Amino acid sequence: ILTCLVPKWFVAMFGGSLSFGRRLVPVALIAIIFPGTILHPLSDLPALLLAWGGLYCIYRAKAARGVSRWALFAWLVGAGILSGAASNTRTIYMFMIPASMLLAALLFPRARMACVSAAVAGLALASLPQAAFNLKVNKEFNPMVIVPMGQNSLFVVHLLVGVTTQRYETSYLFGGFAYRDPAGEQLAKKLRVHQPLPAHADLLAGIAPTVHISDYLQMVGKYPLEFLGIYARHAVNGLDVRDGRSYVKTFSARRNAISVFNFLVLALAAWTLLAHRSEQARAGPTQGAAPFWWVGLLALLLPVAAILPGVVETRFFLPLHLLAYCVIAFHCRPQGWWTQAKSHPLWLLVTTVIACLYFSIVLSAMAQG
Repeated sequence: ILTCLVPKWFVAMFGGSLSFGRRLVPVALIAIIFPGTILHPLSDLPALLLAWGGLYCIYRAKAARGVSRWALFAWLVGAGILSGAASNTRTIYMFMIPASMLLAALLFPRARMACVSAAVAGLALASLPQAAFNLKVNKEFNPMVIVPMGQNSLFVVHLLVGVTTQRYETSYLFGGFAYRDPAGEQLAKKLRVHQPLPAHADLLAGIAPTVHISDYLQMVGKYPLEFLGIYARHAVNGLDVRDGRSYVKTFSARRNAISVFNFLVLALAAWTLLAHRSEQARAGPTQGAAPFWWVGLLALLLPVAAILPGVVETRFFLPLHLLAYCVIAFHCRPQGWWTQAKSHPLWLLVTTVIACLYFSIVLSAMAQG
């Protein structure tokens, strides 16, 4: 899938060049930086590939429109099934579903209702087993995966613990380890005056008082800058891969080599994207990209954005990393980097400043371990 289908999907949606060597780049980088997603994939990589496949099916439906109406609807039903399967495998991918439906509506303006209904039918078909399970076990007909934590949902628990935690690592030896956020802990003390924000241990024990999404949004509205700082630290620590295994054996504070390598890969992806966009600006709109490619990109990144306020683990950012690897693999033109570096020497300065800020945040979080 990583060497054949993912490259084809990426080029179909975002354009690019395919070759034998280019196909190997994404899987090689995943094997180096995220070996755990291949050795012990659990839900992260399968859910991402299902989501990516669902988006690709929507674009295949557009290609099949002039061939057969039945083929068109079959591809859209398949898109709904794969999107529903991705959400059932990792619930955070439920946030990609609205963007997928929007993409179907934009691509088929003349048969909008019929096409979106076909995708929704596939989504409902994939959700029926989970709904039946919930009806039997939880006594409610609900297509979502329900994971209660005391009186709160797991999503609310993640949001609350994310206030005081910069990043989290799961281990099969010591359960798990949270890298504390001192600024978030100070904010939590203020929040306890106004809202019943419980301690970390109470949350994990499942004995927290009931807190709703609306309560959390009120907290954010009262201290917007403080929460913006928390989310920024979450973003940097989520991008910083130090141990790409799903379950770590030791703390990652001293694994600086893979951290630097991961940053260089992300920086290279950013340079490649800037060089590619600069070339396309001279040649016209994004050459080779599918219509409304930005909606497909939004669908892939919404799950990352949705997890950002909560307890972040680096594996949650896998969609963004895989996109970066594909940008390097299929849009890479080394001569373009050199041309842009000579034309825009400010890029080097900006990259250096970003690197300093990035590693200052990361090493500060490691010091809280």
